[in-house]
Amino acid sequence: MAGADSEKRWILYSWAIIFLFFLLLGLRWLLLPNFLDIYYHLSVAQGFAKAGGFSSHDFWSYAPVGRAHLYPPLFHFIILLFLKLGLPVLSIARLLDFISFPLLLAVIWFFMRSLFSARIAFFAVLISSSLYSFYLASANFIPVTLSFILGLFSFWAFERGKIISASLLLALAFYAHAQIPWFLVSVYLIYGLLNRGILTRCLKTVFFAVLAALPLLVYLFQNSSYYNPKSAYEGFILEINLSVILFVLALPEVFKKKGRHYLLLAFALGTLGFVFSYPYRYISGQGLLGLILLSAVGIERVWLKGKKAVFFLLIFLFICSPALFLMRKQPPGLAPFNSTYVNLAAFAKSAERPNDYSLCSSKFIPELVKIIRDNSQKEEIIFTNLKFIGTMLCALSDRPYAAGGLNEVMPLAKTGPFANARLIIWFNDPGGRQEQALAGLVSKYGLEKIAETEIAQVYRNNATRARADIPSADVSNKLILIIALLVIAVFVWDWGHP
Repeated sequence: MAGADSEKRWILYSWAIIFLFFLLLGLRWLLLPNFLDIYYHLSVAQGFAKAGGFSSHDFWSYAPVGRAHLYPPLFHFIILLFLKLGLPVLSIARLLDFISFPLLLAVIWFFMRSLFSARIAFFAVLISSSLYSFYLASANFIPVTLSFILGLFSFWAFERGKIISASLLLALAFYAHAQIPWFLVSVYLIYGLLNRGILTRCLKTVFFAVLAALPLLVYLFQNSSYYNPKSAYEGFILEINLSVILFVLALPEVFKKKGRHYLLLAFALGTLGFVFSYPYRYISGQGLLGLILLSAVGIERVWLKGKKAVFFLLIFLFICSPALFLMRKQPPGLAPFNSTYVNLAAFAKSAERPNDYSLCSSKFIPELVKIIRDNSQKEEIIFTNLKFIGTMLCALSDRPYAAGGLNEVMPLAKTGPFANARLIIWFNDPGGRQEQALAGLVSKYGLEKIAETEIAQVYRNNATRARADIPSADVSNKLILIIALLVIAVFVWDWGHP
């Protein structure tokens, strides 16, 4: 009976943290979303809505030429569902930012409680919630987070002996993100090599997952010539959370107990690939997940050896979560109070990060969106001299863009953005360096100034007749719905059979 009461307390502690995040993020609702990536995904979903389903032609970017659409579509269909429900675009962005991290915490808790214990699950939630950079990456790069969530469910189903469900969940991860599932595949392979008794099952799971994801993988391969890998801007900073050093404490336990403890080690090793492609996301973001799970096992060992020591350690992690910052052309810096709770409550941040700023909370953005809507039609093209802010403005105004987010995918052909754009939003340069360039464009294209705000000038190109050409969907929404129902039916059938 005492054990059951103890279990309930650890469950209560975990969910108290998760609900605390709902409260903290709810208080910051008007400051959400934190980052610009979500607006690219909103634009994709709006394009799917216009096409009537999945479109392999990205006509909403680099209009009117467009480009191949090479981003896996699962997250965009989730957004499309919200659009079909009639939610405003900005509300969808805020809602997804609001729920993504608490949802990840809940899945981490479920995964660790199911495979280990409620106490270890609490420690995992505690560490995950304390690391601010982990929160930022999880909330800002939602397709990555979605892929990790599907991966955790896949490993959970695998441990339950449900190979079909494990394969299907891993396949869905491929439809959420192009890169993360390959890291998850490496986790399966490492897990099987560490635990040879399950290697065959691991290989079967990976084989059937890749087979189910084959239509997407073949499509991406066929269009790979349009892909132009570029180094991530986020690499200018690394945020090393000192708390995850606790994973070292788990290693004796892992090699002693083996079995599913090897899964946590495989998770830490399998996602090492992040270091080469997205160093910030491995060292500071979602790539930390394996080390976090191992650290939870490490804290459990400390707890069993002496509760006083672990109590002070938990308080230290919960409130402080110190981090070391390594920035280009700057000496290393230490932020002793760097927990998510401190950063969410603070108006001033302890360090500049590549994914920690909000623009929609600015009064100037809704003003520009209104000007765009009032002075253009839905298929008319927009251009701005600040590319990523342009992605946001086009998503919020539901207009095609003469440029585009996701720089890794090139347009089908070079196009003159100024000649094709109906509206040009030119953001002011405080140093005056772009005034001459603007004057030349106004003269060359006969641009008419129609509005001016505190941060930008808006010009109309009366000469252009260019518009985005909306193609029919390659895979209709009806067919997508049928596929979704079939996937659900397979899950129900699999779990209905012992």
